[in-house]
Amino acid sequence: KKSSRSVLKIIRSLQEFSSNLSRSYEKNTQIEQPYKMIEMLSEIRKIISPGCSIFIISDFIDLSDDCDKCMFELAKVCDVNLCHIFDSFEAELPLGGVLGVGKGLDRMNLHTGNKSMREKYKNVFNYRINKLSELTDKLSAGLISLETNGNYLNTLALHFGAGRIRHKGI
Repeated sequence: KKSSRSVLKIIRSLQEFSSNLSRSYEKNTQIEQPYKMIEMLSEIRKIISPGCSIFIISDFIDLSDDCDKCMFELAKVCDVNLCHIFDSFEAELPLGGVLGVGKGLDRMNLHTGNKSMREKYKNVFNYRINKLSELTDKLSAGLISLETNGNYLNTLALHFGAGRIRHKGI
């Protein structure tokens, strides 16, 4: 729907989902039904209007060949923009030490003093970044990378600042 009321409804839904996600981690419980990127992209394909601009905001960890296919279908009818959100720990582990990591109730210690392990970890992140860059090139899509502890307002201003017109491939 193309109204400010629809946009506000989406923002409220995102806020509610974010609050529920935060509460689940505080209570050390898992989300009942995690959302998968392929499912969300399939839903978008059903409701998108030709000529629209869509913004996919994600960490793109579950990006797959099926997701690529869905995005190609979306790019045929609309302007696709990818906003990659990542944490500095995803890009590179700190030198030395032990980090407690986990997902939901699953926890483990990660020993970051092992140079080989840190290098493999960094390579996995770089592979994902390269795959994402290749995808945006093939889609003629926009790509913005935002680090969670970075200054996202400056990054957004560079892409969408005053007087800036959005075109495919920017």
